[in-house]
Amino acid sequence: MPVYNGERYLKDAIDSILGQTFEDLELLIVDNASTDATPLIASEYGARDPRLKYVRFRENYGPAHNWNASFKLSSGRYFKWAAYDDVCAPEFIERCVAVLDKNPSAVLAYPLTVGIDETGQRIGIPAVVGPGYEPTEDYVDQTQASLRLMTSEDPVSRFRSLLHALWNAHFLYGVIRSDVLARSSLHPSHYAGDHLLLAELSLYGPFCQVPEELFFLRIHRERTSQTQSLRTLTGGGPAHSAGRVWWKLRHGYPQRLGAYMAAVARSPLGRFQRMRCYAEIFTAAAGWTRAKAAESYRRRIAAPVE
Repeated sequence: MPVYNGERYLKDAIDSILGQTFEDLELLIVDNASTDATPLIASEYGARDPRLKYVRFRENYGPAHNWNASFKLSSGRYFKWAAYDDVCAPEFIERCVAVLDKNPSAVLAYPLTVGIDETGQRIGIPAVVGPGYEPTEDYVDQTQASLRLMTSEDPVSRFRSLLHALWNAHFLYGVIRSDVLARSSLHPSHYAGDHLLLAELSLYGPFCQVPEELFFLRIHRERTSQTQSLRTLTGGGPAHSAGRVWWKLRHGYPQRLGAYMAAVARSPLGRFQRMRCYAEIFTAAAGWTRAKAAESYRRRIAAPVE
């Protein structure tokens, strides 16, 4: 459980993990130098339950570093990232572990996701994409089609579905095989790093969905995915304008494209499958470029004339 200043929701998150029906687990809380009551809350829980271990960094190295450190410090056949503000149903881990045990080729298992607000009230499908979003019928159809591809035995189909994903990467909060995760690049520090990690994992095996609502994704204003800039994601960056341009080039779109290429290169795929994946990357990159250009055009048109 990587965390930074999570005192508001931390107790609910910890309770939901320590209250799992699957009890043979370790909860490792990795604190990115919180300045609120997070250390006190984690220490109090650790004193009551020996399964909880608390690690605190002296300074904030950015979310990506904290995510990766939480895996590197763990020990177990299976691994799960747990957000400090989300809630898992008691059967979450038990159901996911059972699916992975039954399907040796699968690398990740995740349940159905339900959005909740700051008070814990259900807000449904819109939480998958963001607050205030009303999914169209076309969006739902495309999402369901992509979900089916993620369970395919064809790695290129799985990879394609994640390159063109229309949803947030909440599947990354599922249960993952540790040995497969150790072979990946883990969470990169550039934009959309969670999507890249999921796409890389898909090259090693299918994802399995548990058809039960067991994950409650909390949507609120302080959520990391809603608030973190590129600089805070990567742990800082230059403040001057020339430096900011370099920073975006170093940690933004070009690095994202290169990271997808590198993920395919180190995957266990055959030569022909790799070539197909490279083609999918360039197709997706063209789509990202067109979408970015269209967005910039719309902003210019909408800008007030001085």
